Amino acid sequence: MNPIDLLRPLWRALPIDLHWRQRIKHFLLQGPLARLGSRQMAVLDAPAWDGDWSVLRPPLDAPADRLLVIDWKPPTPDLDSGSYRLRLILDLLLESGVAIDFIGDREAEHPDYAEALRARGITTLVGQSAALDHLAAQGHRYRQVWISRPEVAEVYLAPVRAHASQATVIYDTVDLHWVRFERGAAFASDPTELLERARHYRRLELANARAADRVIAITEDERARLLQEDPRLDVRVLPNVHPVVDRAAPLSARRDLFFIGGFQHEPNVDAMHYFAAEILPLVRAELPAVRLRIVGSHMPESVRQLDSPAIEAVGYAPEAEPYFAQARIFVAPLRHGAGMKGKIGQSLSQGLPVVTTSIGAEGLGLTHEDEALIADDPVEFAAAVVRLYRDEALWSHLSEAGLALMRACYSVPVVAARLRDLLTEPAPEPVASPQSDPSVSSTEPHAASLPPRETDRRVLILGIYLPEIANHAATLSRELLGSHDWEVDLRWASVSVSTSTSKSNAPTDPELEALTRLHSPERVPKFELLNRLLAEVEIERYRYLLVVDDDIELPPGFLDRFLAIQETRDFTLAQPARTHDSYTDHQFVNQLLGVESRRTRFVEIGPLFSLRRDGFASLLPFDEDAPMGWGLDFVWPVVLERHNQRLGIVDATPMRHALRKPVSTYDYTQTQTAMQAFLDRQPHLTLSEACIAGQTYPLTGPAAIASAP
Repeated sequence: MNPIDLLRPLWRALPIDLHWRQRIKHFLLQGPLARLGSRQMAVLDAPAWDGDWSVLRPPLDAPADRLLVIDWKPPTPDLDSGSYRLRLILDLLLESGVAIDFIGDREAEHPDYAEALRARGITTLVGQSAALDHLAAQGHRYRQVWISRPEVAEVYLAPVRAHASQATVIYDTVDLHWVRFERGAAFASDPTELLERARHYRRLELANARAADRVIAITEDERARLLQEDPRLDVRVLPNVHPVVDRAAPLSARRDLFFIGGFQHEPNVDAMHYFAAEILPLVRAELPAVRLRIVGSHMPESVRQLDSPAIEAVGYAPEAEPYFAQARIFVAPLRHGAGMKGKIGQSLSQGLPVVTTSIGAEGLGLTHEDEALIADDPVEFAAAVVRLYRDEALWSHLSEAGLALMRACYSVPVVAARLRDLLTEPAPEPVASPQSDPSVSSTEPHAASLPPRETDRRVLILGIYLPEIANHAATLSRELLGSHDWEVDLRWASVSVSTSTSKSNAPTDPELEALTRLHSPERVPKFELLNRLLAEVEIERYRYLLVVDDDIELPPGFLDRFLAIQETRDFTLAQPARTHDSYTDHQFVNQLLGVESRRTRFVEIGPLFSLRRDGFASLLPFDEDAPMGWGLDFVWPVVLERHNQRLGIVDATPMRHALRKPVSTYDYTQTQTAMQAFLDRQPHLTLSEACIAGQTYPLTGPAAIASAP
């Protein structure tokens, strides 16, 4: 037997403390037993191997109670949006009593940025060599390690796992770089290079996400994109955070247009060239005296050369607030990019209205004409700028609505609460692997407490179709009537959209015709027709009422699975999520992959919703003050929540809405005017109050819930 194996039990049994053990080992290694070799003597304290890796960790000289944050450099909040976000996050953590250390992979532009962290009590190290030495010596002190950005995670994930093996590793994407590069390829002189970079970053970012314990996305859309790639990821959303002013100076005290952005970020460079070439000339044709001020760090010469009587290229400014306070409109004509745009959030939080594109608006929950003006066409963008510049009532509305949205979703108290949850919530149950076949029922189904088949399995489905144009009414009928678990009563109303004839010349499906209980030769509002259909039935005989439009597609077995989930999650009012190739008014309702369902305060009036019997007394008959239903989805949650009734979205059974654009058969301006008039008379939620998810239920198997026998 090896002499060390004989000595180890005796050595471990000696009644001496750690200090004397270390002194004795040092003497032996320098003394007569040195010939045994330092490697052999060093293992005297190690217990016999039993497969437990924890014995290889160094002894703890203090508890693992600290948070380590690693980023590419000490944050430079006056230079780039990502640093601005991180600096505020660090401040929130300090205020909550978290002990923080910081590692910057490289120096910032000036040593003062690192000193600013140290002045806040954050131990700060800069450079890989110092960082790796620190991890080797102090890695055991960390309960959590927060790593920002893909290139930084690539370098530090392995040493963090080696030296802080007890820590929960959080990977902060900041934004999905591969998405940004994919979008930018369409505007690049060499799209091949950007597409190759996108492929590289996709592999890198997904590898980082899978190696971490928890992933932070900055928007719900990017969370959904990650879960689409791998539903097993634990992805949480932590948006930008912004201090919000109480009130902004009025339009009359302001002038000109404003843009701010870090110009190391290519989408900002492209946006300014695009605006100067294609939008600003159209604006100045209507507003000849208006100017654009451009502020931002690392401004390239190509942007500086835009300086002219119409454009002031300021460059870096240490304080941005005076520019926000003086400008009348913030313009963000972004054509590509990813994540949440900090510049737009900063403008809204200062009460400065924004005109932007769909790319600029994504992730913030902005609605056109409510919190911002959104236009992707240069002519429409210019028209929006001119209109907002002149319209004081619209300007004031957007300013107040933007401030309200920021307070509700992105203010310091709101994000601080989300940050606490992110750091303290346990990991969720495992979700289905991406290889799972969703058509196969789970062998251990979730306990779906469906009502007994013989007593309470009746469903009334009411639908409206337009026989003169393409629709899916016949296909939907076959799918919904094919339920195994429910007794379905399906009734359609047909509505003519033609002004020249009262009857359709299109061929009618005989089965659909047999299910059609009402023919309207003229255009009658949707909810008036629904009330006519309701008047023909004893609604209390049914457990569920479903309302369906004719331009959607449903997955096989939809009704059984959807209602099983609604029943189990106790949703009085529910809708299926929409597939990502659908038309949507609100991105909030898009399907989240890897998610079964989520409790919300928002369920749309269409194209499909389901109301359980406990909500009939509250919502039926439908309020014909909103004959097309516009605005009801902001009133319903107020009504139902008075009775402690829940609303929800079911992601596991998505509907596809791609046949006709929303409101394609109506005038959009009239719909908005009618909705606002209705809401002015009703207690209701704002969009920012409504589109917030509460408890979210992950998928727990190939089928989220199987129908009860």
